[in-house]
Amino acid sequence: MAEPKKKRDLFDVVAVFVLSLTAVLTAWCGFQASKWGGDMSISFSQASSALSDKADAKFSAALASNQRGDDYTLLTVLFALVLFLTAMSQRELAAWVRTTLLGLAIVVAVGGVVMMLTFPILI
Repeated sequence: MAEPKKKRDLFDVVAVFVLSLTAVLTAWCGFQASKWGGDMSISFSQASSALSDKADAKFSAALASNQRGDDYTLLTVLFALVLFLTAMSQRELAAWVRTTLLGLAIVVAVGGVVMMLTFPILI
C-alpha cells in the first residue's frame, strides 16, 4: 500500500534536515580533531625542549589534546553513520523499515550531539 503524499513529504523533509545537519556536524568534528591534533603537536614540541617540570606538564597537555582529537574523530565516524542511515531511509523500502532507519539515525545523531556538547572546543 502506498504512503499518503503528505506523510512522504514530511518524511523527506525530516530526512533532508537530518542529512544537512549531520553534514555540518561531521565537518565541525573534523575541524576540531584537526585543531586538537595541532595543539598536541605544539605541546609535544615544547615538551621536548623545556625544563623537566615544564616538559612534564606540556607532555600531559599533549596527551590530553591527543585524546580530545580522538574523541572528535570518533564523533566524525558516528555522524557518518547518521548520514548512512538517513540515506538508506530514502530508499524504496517498506515504510516501517524507512521509519526505523530514520529513527535510528535521529537517535544516534542526538546521542552524538549530546556527547559533542561535553567536549571542549578549540578555536
